[in-house]
Amino acid sequence: MKRYLNSRSLHHQTRSNNSAIGMLKRPIDLGFCVLAMPLLMAVALPVAVIMRMTSPGPLIFRQERVGYRGQHFYLYKFRTMHMRPPTDGHRAFPAGRRNRANSARKCDQESASCMMRCGRLLRATGLDELPQIFNVLRGEMTLFGPRPVLPCESGILVPQHRRRLENIPGLMCW
Repeated sequence: MKRYLNSRSLHHQTRSNNSAIGMLKRPIDLGFCVLAMPLLMAVALPVAVIMRMTSPGPLIFRQERVGYRGQHFYLYKFRTMHMRPPTDGHRAFPAGRRNRANSARKCDQESASCMMRCGRLLRATGLDELPQIFNVLRGEMTLFGPRPVLPCESGILVPQHRRRLENIPGLMCW
């Protein structure tokens, strides 16, 4: 029988019949975040300064995503694109992904005209995702799990891919 914790702790739910690893996942996430925070801040500060010098606008990009059991939350990243770029290509990308030979290709790899000068480096090194540590601290994400999907993608997921919503989304995917 599958039982879940109460709805107040929705983001921290694990199935009661999971292994000990499932029960330790949240404390491990929190412990790693607390231990890594000084190093992450030492890296994030220069990134923020460089971003501020190269592009006006906010440092943090906030985007709605769909995570565990279809719950919507805001994912945080360092902004790597210019302010108010056209989003038509991004919106059409998920639907057209099924028709491409390389479906794992990211949307920003197809057109980099909207990228900030330092944006390409931030994405290549993964430093743009440092603020997601706050999503992990808030319990909306975990360190390892499937990447959260966009709301426009969640509606077109095929049944086998909908299973990813049965897990807490991760900062680093499996």
